[in-house]
Amino acid sequence: MSSSAMNSPTTTVYVTGLPDNAEPAFISRKFKFGQDVKDIISGGGTSAYIIFHSRADAVAFIRDINGKIHFFGERGHGHKVHVFFCASDEAKGHLRLSDFLKAQEDEPKIVSKTILISNLCNSLAARDHRVRNVKEMFLDDLENTNRNMCNEPGWEDEELVHIEVKTQNDGEALLRFNKVSTATQAVSDWNANYWKSTTIYAKCVPDEELDEILSQRAQGTADRTIKLWIYDLKPEADEDYVYRIFHPFKVNDVNIVNGKKSLSALVFMSESEATSFLLRYPDGKRGHFERRYIKVKIDSRQTGFTMPTAPSANVNNVNVTTSSLTANNTASPLFANDVRVDNLNPYATRNDVKEAFKTSGFDVSKVVLKDKFAWVGGFSSQDEAQRAVRLVNGKKIRGWGVRLSMAQK
Repeated sequence: MSSSAMNSPTTTVYVTGLPDNAEPAFISRKFKFGQDVKDIISGGGTSAYIIFHSRADAVAFIRDINGKIHFFGERGHGHKVHVFFCASDEAKGHLRLSDFLKAQEDEPKIVSKTILISNLCNSLAARDHRVRNVKEMFLDDLENTNRNMCNEPGWEDEELVHIEVKTQNDGEALLRFNKVSTATQAVSDWNANYWKSTTIYAKCVPDEELDEILSQRAQGTADRTIKLWIYDLKPEADEDYVYRIFHPFKVNDVNIVNGKKSLSALVFMSESEATSFLLRYPDGKRGHFERRYIKVKIDSRQTGFTMPTAPSANVNNVNVTTSSLTANNTASPLFANDVRVDNLNPYATRNDVKEAFKTSGFDVSKVVLKDKFAWVGGFSSQDEAQRAVRLVNGKKIRGWGVRLSMAQK
C-alpha cells in the first residue's frame, strides 16, 4: 500500500483476488456488509471498489481481510484477497450495489411457490438437462454453501417438485416448491449468492409462469428448442451479427463461443423456425454472408431432430440458389424494425426486457443486451416498432426508467 494512498482522506478501497464474476451484491453478502458501506462498484470480474462511509470502517476492513485466504462458492476454492486504499474516491465499473438495492426495492413483492433463478452460467443454461439432474446439482452444490436452508425443518427432497431450465440460454431456471415458505427461504438463501463460477439471483414469480409452460407441454402445443451451430465466424462477430445471418427467421438466443482456432456460435430456435430455416437452405448451406461462406449444423447432442428434407430446393415457390442468397444478404447491422432501449439497469435480464414489452402488448423475439442498453427486435412492421417506442418509453425495468428510440443504421 503506497504511503500517499494510506495518508489520503479517501474512504475507497480496491479489492483484488475475488473469484470470476463476483458482482457487488454477492461481495456485500460474502463480507456481511451493512450500513458501513456506501457502495460497491465492479465490472463483474475479480476485483471491486468498496466505498465506506468512514475512514475507520475502511481501515478495519483492510486489517481483517487483506492478505488472507477466503473461500467462495460451492467447491470452497481458496482465494488470497488483497485490499488497499485508492489514491482517490474515483471508482470504475458498470455494476453497482446501489443499483441492485434500488432494483430490489422496486421489485413487486410476490408470494408464490415458484422462484426464478437468473444469471446462471452458460454451461448450465445451454444444456438439455433432465429435471432430476438439475435438481441433484442444486441440492448437492448449494448444500455446501446454504446449510441453514438444507437443515431447516421440512426441507426434504420432495419439497422441490419441479425445475424448468430454459434451454435457449437465457441463463434462467424456474423452480417450483410445495410450500410458499420454502420458496421464500430459497430466495433468501440463493439471491446474490455464488454458484458455478458466477453470481446468481433469485426472486419469487407468479406460479402462472411455470403453469403455462407445463400446460403447453401437456397439450402438446409447446414448441421445443432446437440448437444449431455456426462455425468459422469472423473474429469480431457478435450476437447481432448472428441474428442477421438468420434473418428473417426468429432466433430465441445466441451464445458466442471462442474456440482455439476460430469463433463459433450456438443458436437456439424453436423447432418450427429451425425446420423452416433448414428447408429454405438445404443441408444448412446459408451461402455467402458479408463475404464469408456460412454453413449451419445441428448440435450433435440434439436428439429427435434431423436435417429436414424437401422434394426439391424450391420452397414456397421460391427457387433457392447461391446467387439469390448472396443478393439477399445486404442487411444493415440493425434491422429496420429494431428498437434501442437506453438507461437499462445493468442487472436487467433478457426476461425483464421481454416482460416490459409483453405487458404493453408486444411479444418480442430478439433482445441483445449491451452495457446499460439493449437492442430489441421481432416487430412485424416499423409502425408496430414505433408504437412500442411510444408505449414502453419511460417504463421502469429493475427500477430504472428506460428511454426508447428507433435503432439508427
